[in-house]
Amino acid sequence: MDHDFYWGFSHFWWLIFPLFWMVIVLAWGWSRHSRANRALDIIKSYADQGKDPPPELMKSLQGGTDGYCGWGGGWRYSPEGRLQRAIVFTALAIAFGVLTFWYRDDSSHWHHHSGLFVPTIIFAALAFSNFLTLLLMSRGWPPHDKDGRGQ
Repeated sequence: MDHDFYWGFSHFWWLIFPLFWMVIVLAWGWSRHSRANRALDIIKSYADQGKDPPPELMKSLQGGTDGYCGWGGGWRYSPEGRLQRAIVFTALAIAFGVLTFWYRDDSSHWHHHSGLFVPTIIFAALAFSNFLTLLLMSRGWPPHDKDGRGQ
């Protein structure tokens, strides 16, 4: 039984990272959900009193970048966030690629570590998609008719 656990852990240790990421995302989502519920309760109490809620509270529920619920609202879609994620995924793809194809001695071939090739491909695809999104995302230019003169 111990041998099976050791074999499984030694071959699939890299699954710790995506599992940890999933736990963090679930915790973040739950935190954001509970903050939104608290904000809705506050708005309900304002409505019961016949008062208008503060604009900051309304902006936080609409996902504004100044007072959003959670830490992912404004950063998530910003160019800086995309660039940071692209760099992190590129570094992870390179690290897993080196671990996959690095020859330690003559008896160890890359196919013995081919399980690391899967995360290499996944991280490379994520890095490529973030770089591509960064290149193709709109820059927030104002529309032509913003001054009221039409196009």
